[in-house]
Amino acid sequence: MKLKSSLLAPGLVMLFTLLANLPAEDTSIQKIQHFISEIYGTALDITDEQISQLSWVLDNPAQTQEMNVTYRTNGKTITIHREVPRALARLYNLQLLRSGKEKDYRTFVQPQLSEEPLFLSYSSFQKLSRLIQEMDEESYEILKTSAIITAVALSPKAIERADVLLDDLPEDSNQFLSQTAPHAGAIYPLVRSVITRFPDAAEKFKVTFLPNANLRHMLYAEGSQRMFESFRQLDCTEDCQGSRHLWIAHWVVNLSGFQGHMAPKGSVYLNQNIFDALNDIYHATKEHSNTPDSPLELSTYITARAQKLNFPQDDRGLAIALLAAQTRIYTPEHGEKLVKAFDQLSQEDQDRWIHHATQQFTVKPEATPMYLPALLASGIEGGGLDRTVAKMLPLILDVLQSAQELREQETMTSESPLSFRELVREENVKRILFGEEELKAVIAPHSGLVTLSQ
Repeated sequence: MKLKSSLLAPGLVMLFTLLANLPAEDTSIQKIQHFISEIYGTALDITDEQISQLSWVLDNPAQTQEMNVTYRTNGKTITIHREVPRALARLYNLQLLRSGKEKDYRTFVQPQLSEEPLFLSYSSFQKLSRLIQEMDEESYEILKTSAIITAVALSPKAIERADVLLDDLPEDSNQFLSQTAPHAGAIYPLVRSVITRFPDAAEKFKVTFLPNANLRHMLYAEGSQRMFESFRQLDCTEDCQGSRHLWIAHWVVNLSGFQGHMAPKGSVYLNQNIFDALNDIYHATKEHSNTPDSPLELSTYITARAQKLNFPQDDRGLAIALLAAQTRIYTPEHGEKLVKAFDQLSQEDQDRWIHHATQQFTVKPEATPMYLPALLASGIEGGGLDRTVAKMLPLILDVLQSAQELREQETMTSESPLSFRELVREENVKRILFGEEELKAVIAPHSGLVTLSQ
């Protein structure tokens, strides 16, 4: 029996009416606008163009729940990809540093006040503020744009556009930014807009995303003296000092929002300990930047760290100071605990680490390893310092030795960085710290990814 159209029509009308009145899902841009409104109100200075560029973060079909963070604000729950609040924290902190007033300082350090590390002093904030205030309008626009671009590296749209221009795109976000920097205007609409207004900005984006020059790697002494080579080779024919200041300012902004997903208003990460370490790096680069035949920045930086930890400045003391940088230890009290943990290693493993550290003070051809400090930090959080040194350091030394052998056999290239990313997973950290079986790490020669054998 066929239904009469007169009976069917009212039902269809009702269905279409209900569907029409269902709330439409917010676009990526609307989600970010909503987040800004709830978290910052009108306090954040951001343009529609910047929001549109940042929306590339959310236009990713491969997003997982682990990438998201949830906030409770004004009685509401907001969930968003963690790179969005990180980017917005960088913009907001840049804004606070440029203003530089005492109220801005209080906002900047608010997330640090309940933490164990010493919060950033007002005088240190003022020094950082002066660095930003000295930037001209063009450089300030570059800093804002770089804060956004950092978040969208490796997004599907960025990869799609870069793939037309480049071969063998890297999987590391900082390397991706460095390789795409010469083509930034063709890849990122926001960069193209800035270059249209300031034609010289095209060269300055190459400075902010300088290849093989990751300041966070330098802070944690993750690689060899090679980490400093790009910085000392900045083109100094006209404005060497200006280029270096721009690069440093970019990384100050970057570090200020490194943990911005934890607290998007103010800086969780850039506390007094980090400032002091940055200051040590600055003085090391300033001392040696004009002496190309004397590659000493890393050893100078680690010597300064050793002095503050009351370590002797011999090979052993500097080796443990390098380990202190990688385990994020800044005070003599914690340094003493590290020395005791190091003393519990076998003499062979102590000697292996000292030899490794001594080699790091030279310019080694290998790319800087990735996620090693994150692995050590996860170990300390999950099992304490003593167990982390006892269980993780011998395994790390075995991996470093295996990588060296693969490179000598030409199975693995020097440009393939070791990546400890998989070992940072909670289940692998537990296996390393508390497992009974004898563990063996395996390196994938092409990618450098380190995994545990089953």
